[in-house]
Amino acid sequence: MRANNETILWQYIGNSVRGASHIRNGLVNQDALKSSLAEAEFGQVLCIAVADGHGGNKYFRSNVGAKYAVDIALDTLTLINKEMKDLSSVKRTLEEQLPKILVQKWIEAINEHLVQNPISDDELSALETKEGKSSLDAIKKNNLLIYGATLLSVLLTESYAIYLQIGDGDILIVDQEGEVNRPYENDDRLIANETTSLCSRDAWRDFRSAFQVFSGKPPALILISTDGYANSFQSESEFKKVGTDILGMIRAESIEKINNELEQWLNEASEQGSGDDISLALAYCVTGRNESLAESR
Repeated sequence: MRANNETILWQYIGNSVRGASHIRNGLVNQDALKSSLAEAEFGQVLCIAVADGHGGNKYFRSNVGAKYAVDIALDTLTLINKEMKDLSSVKRTLEEQLPKILVQKWIEAINEHLVQNPISDDELSALETKEGKSSLDAIKKNNLLIYGATLLSVLLTESYAIYLQIGDGDILIVDQEGEVNRPYENDDRLIANETTSLCSRDAWRDFRSAFQVFSGKPPALILISTDGYANSFQSESEFKKVGTDILGMIRAESIEKINNELEQWLNEASEQGSGDDISLALAYCVTGRNESLAESR
């Protein structure tokens, strides 16, 4: 229970759009976005997961890998929140076990998909034609590659937050005064089109995580997005400013209005910027017995 007896509610909106370049080239959306909301004794528990399939010839099932990633992240985070009895247990599980659990469950899901949907000769032949024998050999050594995806996941309660990420993409934390920060430092390995991935060997080692206890008021807004969104801005400062701007718009108007315009925003960002698929999730904190827009997706 919070010391000030305030009930913390999380309002959620999110959308995922197919990239402008993918539309032109007839490619499917490689992103996946999912959320779940549960009532708690003194507020709500909101889980959000966003994944970005790598796309490209070598990763020809990455949209499937992204979908499995968000499903597994939500199920796992929800279970951990239910089972952990105190903050120290949550923190210890995040640091010592959670990345391994997520990767292992993802690999099991992918292997099951492969059993039901074996890689066909036509798929391998098309890959060799497009990429050459080296890519074909890489796939034969590691079937997980064709499902490669990044993953960002957030668990928000009335008293703490978990942030967990492998690969590119962005999480911004906007405090009550509108100041924007990240939960952890940027990964120097994420340059150009290079990224860490769920399909990499010992992928659990590449996760970044943060545990935030709300000693005062929780953050006002959490923004989670695939890299197609940040890549549509000219600079890091311009991108971070969007967190402050969105918070101001929500407070001045309503989160429902933002929700009504979100798909158009993202389509314009892709068309005028990165050309990539874009997924964006927003979690807005309110106190008291307000109605929440959050829904399971």
